[in-house]
Parts: sequence; structure tokens; C-alpha cells
Amino acid sequence: LHNGGLAYFEEILHSLPSLRRLTLRLIGPQIYRGMVKQGVINEEALYWVPCALCQEKGIQFVHTPHAALFHDYMKKGSAVAGTDEGPVPRWPDLAVMFNSGMGLNCFKKSDWSPTLEALAENGVPTLCTSFLERESEEDEDYLTRHRCNIVIKRHKNPWRSEVLTKMVFMRKHFFTYNGFVQGFRGLREV
Repeated sequence: LHNGGLAYFEEILHSLPSLRRLTLRLIGPQIYRGMVKQGVINEEALYWVPCALCQEKGIQFVHTPHAALFHDYMKKGSAVAGTDEGPVPRWPDLAVMFNSGMGLNCFKKSDWSPTLEALAENGVPTLCTSFLERESEEDEDYLTRHRCNIVIKRHKNPWRSEVLTKMVFMRKHFFTYNGFVQGFRGLREV
């Protein structure tokens, strides 16, 4: 979010002209990183100003940040369901894990394990992006070990950032945000 804010998500509305309402739940323990610096809110990252076309169409774009791990967010929401604290959380129509690095610690469980298991067990279509091809291979191995049913093979993301970023401590290597993408839905039969 800190590299362009919510305007990036407006592209979804432009790509799907029949969509009139988009609800985003931005969930992650570090979701506020880049949104608030030295106590000052980055307005561009937190608030959406619709373009003229979206205003004219009456498009609704609802978004809320939640500083929690996804599986904890869903568990907490289920625990307060039926109380006056809020509605039962719905499983998303689509989950996206942007540049998660989930496969970097490929030989041990990570914070992503319970989230992957929850998404797969509940059949939530999930896209996973990564910076580098090597990282996407590690993510694929990680998804496979968690029995995720991969339905979109990893490949170069056609919607990746066009900005190349130099890798720290490397002379000739660059990466791009969301450079590679793959997707899963449900659990793979064993």
C-alpha cells in the first residue's frame, strides 16, 4: 500500500465494469507499515479518491486494515459471532498473498502454515505473488508440502510492477513487485 496506495485496487474496478462494490480486507501483522510514519497518516495509502468514471458510476470501494494474521482474524471473528461485537466474518471470494516470502524458510513451518491450511480447507481461491522466479519456486514447494491444490501454475505475472528495483548488495540483480504469480484452491488429494 505504501507504494501507490489504494489507487492500485481501482484497476480491478476498471477491469470489471459490471462490478459496483469492491470490499477489501487488508489483513497482516505489518499492514500499517508504510501507512503511518512518525505518527502521521499517509493519506494516499489509507484513503481512496475515486476517479471521475467511478464517481459517475456510483462505485463503492470499502476497505479496512486489520493488523493480524489471517487465520487469527477469522478465528476472532467467529468467536464474537452472535454477540453484539460484530457480524460473522465471511470467507473471501478471493485471497491474495502479495510477495509473502512464505517459502523462504522452506524446511520449517512458518506463520503462513495455519493461514494456508485455513484457506485450502475452506476452498478459498488464492493467488500468491513473489518477487523472483527462485522465490516462486520455493513458494510452490511450500504450497505442495501443505497439500494446496495448485490450479494456476507459477509464471511471470502479466500485471507485475513495471518498476525494476535493484537488489541490495548485488551488482547486477533486480526484482519487481509481484513478479511471479501462482494460485491454489482447496486441498490436493493424496
